[in-house]
Amino acid sequence: MVEEKVNFSNKYITQEQSSVLSIRNAASFEVVSNDTINEEDLLKVIAENAYKEELFAASLQMSIIGFGGRQYQNYKYRGEVKLLSDLFKKTGIRYNNSVQEKFDTDVLTPRRLLRLFRFQIKKYLQDNPGIVSYLFVKYNSSNASMRSICFPGGEHLTNTQEEADYIYEAYKKLDESLTSRNLQSGILERIKRVLLARGYNVV
Repeated sequence: MVEEKVNFSNKYITQEQSSVLSIRNAASFEVVSNDTINEEDLLKVIAENAYKEELFAASLQMSIIGFGGRQYQNYKYRGEVKLLSDLFKKTGIRYNNSVQEKFDTDVLTPRRLLRLFRFQIKKYLQDNPGIVSYLFVKYNSSNASMRSICFPGGEHLTNTQEEADYIYEAYKKLDESLTSRNLQSGILERIKRVLLARGYNVV
């Protein structure tokens, strides 16, 4: 058998040259997800948690008033003002994490709480039209009809390209604000990955 010779003298190969890498039945190959989140695992963890209702109260506080930069302040539950950090410690929520930090699929973090409670947070905003999230009021209040999905975690709720564009623009302004104040930024890349994975084009 004569071995095919290919000239690789140029820096970049041509499509013709790449034919030596042809793979039979390439369309039948599969890829696996590297997403470290399994919502069913997280749902089970929250559903079985004795503090489920209180975790929702905390999630509501974070989604509407905000958190981050290692600032976890107060929330209100059954008329009592409490510390978020105390609840996190009591329930095993991993907090004070970096944007790039990875966790096992069943580990709860503040952002994962918002992701899992996203439908309940949206309904709360729909039922309370006088309440707006900080993400909406500070970073993109241009369309009142988007108010109930413009909150941290709302990126997992988008159903249209318009909604994806809207929430992406809000996060873009938030990230720019963080950068200008020399605070931890980079959240926009995470949001972009989420929206791309959901089938939306964002730039």
